[in-house]
Amino acid sequence: TTGRPKGVMQSHRALRHHAQVFADEIGQIGADRTVLFKSSYTFDLSFSELFPALIRGACVAVAPPAARGVRQLVQTIQAHAVTDVFVTPTRLRLLMDREDFRACGSVERVYSAGEALSGDVRDTFLQQVDAELYNLYGTTEMCCGQTGLNCAEEAGSAAVTSIGRPWPGYDAQVVAPDGTPVVD
Repeated sequence: TTGRPKGVMQSHRALRHHAQVFADEIGQIGADRTVLFKSSYTFDLSFSELFPALIRGACVAVAPPAARGVRQLVQTIQAHAVTDVFVTPTRLRLLMDREDFRACGSVERVYSAGEALSGDVRDTFLQQVDAELYNLYGTTEMCCGQTGLNCAEEAGSAAVTSIGRPWPGYDAQVVAPDGTPVVD
């Protein structure tokens, strides 16, 4: 990433497909869920936080601007009985340092994205938190996420967590710098 906004336009079709696949296959979002919405609506992660929940009738807990800090984020999760949380591995590491987060009984699924998820953060989470952890990968140009992995599949096995397998309707290829396939 350049760290600078790219100004990538998303098509309605790509957004709809992402929301449907995430709601049905990945997050299994339904009316019984409460998803935390904490990203700016102009950031691509906001698609995953907002649209799958809205199309399936889930509750969306909108974090106040003050919830940028880890303590305030945990308070928001607790106050709204949030079941689904999207975080970067860096923020997940900070959350894991807090007993009040590790003890949040409402959290059922945490989705890590935006950076490589280290094996130590993954394994610590799986040992200390009674919730599922997913590692998600995707480019902004392709509408957020295209691959994912339930981290329980790799517990204790790798220094860096795999990006997983392509979601339904997507294809992923590993290519060399010249564009030739590395793996069949």
